[in-house]
Amino acid sequence: MTAAFSIAIIETDCIMREGLMRVLSRRPLKMVDAWSSVEEASAAAHPSDALDVILVSLVRQGRLEPDEAELLRQRYPSAHIALMVEQNCETVAPMAAAARVDGVLLSTSTPANLVKSLELIALGEHFFPMPVGWDDVSAQAADEAETSGPELLEKLSVRERQVLDGLARGAPNKVIARHLDISDATVKVHVKSILRKTGATNRTEVALWAREVGVGEH
Repeated sequence: MTAAFSIAIIETDCIMREGLMRVLSRRPLKMVDAWSSVEEASAAAHPSDALDVILVSLVRQGRLEPDEAELLRQRYPSAHIALMVEQNCETVAPMAAAARVDGVLLSTSTPANLVKSLELIALGEHFFPMPVGWDDVSAQAADEAETSGPELLEKLSVRERQVLDGLARGAPNKVIARHLDISDATVKVHVKSILRKTGATNRTEVALWAREVGVGEH
């Protein structure tokens, strides 16, 4: 069974908030909470599940300030932060870079695409619209991910380490999926995230690196 990712949303408009909750209440996502503002989210009790993603809707409000994003990170340290905007205008990329968010989604996306994009963000991917203006944001995200050796393992989620163990052993995706009781497609998403986080160009390269740091030895 595919793992569920815990999602919370921030949206000022109650009708739109209700609509987002309905759209995002489908596997592999699990709606945990919804707030009307960053202040409300920061003052709320921690949810019973560790949050994977907080989606901040800016469709009806202007900006997410860097100090607001930092407040969310301090309150919910396990959560990735994503923005949802109405259009990819020239002010969005600088704001996203300043707030150091993990992704930006368009409100015009289909429900299926929204869910898939949030799944990728929950898995550690950075998701930004292209083209104009996003090269610096993507480069900043890559720079923050750079490290080497055993310390790099700390940047991988538990599931990513399990997939990495399979890669280090030379197992194909189908075998890894069967062993972890997840789908082939989910394994592919994890492999893509592992490649990005490690800076490897292919699964062979990341498997060799994994063996060097002791993964897959037991």
